[in-house]
Amino acid sequence: PAIPEQAIVDLFHERCRSLPQVQVWNDARKRALRSRVQEAPERMNPEWWKTFFSAIEQSDFLSGRVPGRSGGAPFMATFDWILRPSNFVKILEGQYKNRKSTPKRGSGNLSERERREMTPKEYADWVFGEDDFIDV
Repeated sequence: PAIPEQAIVDLFHERCRSLPQVQVWNDARKRALRSRVQEAPERMNPEWWKTFFSAIEQSDFLSGRVPGRSGGAPFMATFDWILRPSNFVKILEGQYKNRKSTPKRGSGNLSERERREMTPKEYADWVFGEDDFIDV
């Protein structure tokens, strides 16, 4: 069956209003989209993409609502960035969901639920303290 490429791009524009729109539909983008669709049969359904793109727009980080580092411009996901295999998986796994405030080191014990809701980095920050590491 044919992949509903235009319907998916239209949903991206409809759901991800804060992100740059797709201006040119070229072979590289077609291949990337086809690859993501072929990984799971449910991705043939435009409704799957509606949910996926809505989650992206809700992410403060992916939609450019988080200030950039050192006063730089905020990161903003593009259609190409989203379709890269490693980024696609991270989005699916919820790594860019907005975070609730994380308990800080020394604030008592974490409940099992709080621990499960933390990313590995948040947990490491809680255990070791955010200031103990330097981003390089």
